[in-house]
Amino acid sequence: MSVETVKKTALQLLKGWEKDEPCVLIFHDIRPVTYNHIGEIISYLQEQGFTLVHFDPSRIPNQINEHTPKQALSGVAHSPVDLRITDPDGLILSKEENQIPDALYEEIDVDEDGKLDDFFIIPESKAGCYSVEVIPEANALPDDTYSLEVAHVESVIVLAEDVRVDAIPPAPYSVVFTEDADLDNDSKVNFTDFSVLAAHWMDSDCNQANNWCSGTDLDASGSVDIIDLARWAEHWLEGATP
Repeated sequence: MSVETVKKTALQLLKGWEKDEPCVLIFHDIRPVTYNHIGEIISYLQEQGFTLVHFDPSRIPNQINEHTPKQALSGVAHSPVDLRITDPDGLILSKEENQIPDALYEEIDVDEDGKLDDFFIIPESKAGCYSVEVIPEANALPDDTYSLEVAHVESVIVLAEDVRVDAIPPAPYSVVFTEDADLDNDSKVNFTDFSVLAAHWMDSDCNQANNWCSGTDLDASGSVDIIDLARWAEHWLEGATP
């Protein structure tokens, strides 16, 4: 994705905002093109006539650090398909309905190929299984192809790449996220939990059947790696007695 693509995507979202309340624009993109050029992107949007205010949650008293912030889940399907996302609580997000609070589903030309892609973002992801159903659009041909990827924290998970429409799996794609760094369930995150993670270090057969390698595959990527270690370290000494 180029800087120009990010600019146009953000501009389309702002132009499409029809509510009376302010729009919160979240740049959830782990690729360097966004965070290396965020100043240029913001300047471009301001030049288009939009007033942007940086949101600093630390300025809101008594409302932060009470709970660990949730991480956003986003995804994009390159045409010609629609998506129907079901969260761990059974709530639906699609082009036709939105049961997930503050979630967004838009059709925009992400890759600038002249075709609309389906983009979604769920600001607060939940631990558990998300299912993503792929639905062919009315004008899709059997030999048309689609690609599907989701992003969560530092992970980009490619669920489908250049798959023919007539080969769409009968069952939805599944993405599972675990968030519990207390791996031994003693209400503390300490060296005992680290030993559990170390015992599964570099395991590459993590899946739902083995509880994602006893919970150590925190991003449910299929392997226990540096990303899982980094996520676990964010909770170091939580619950520990001073």
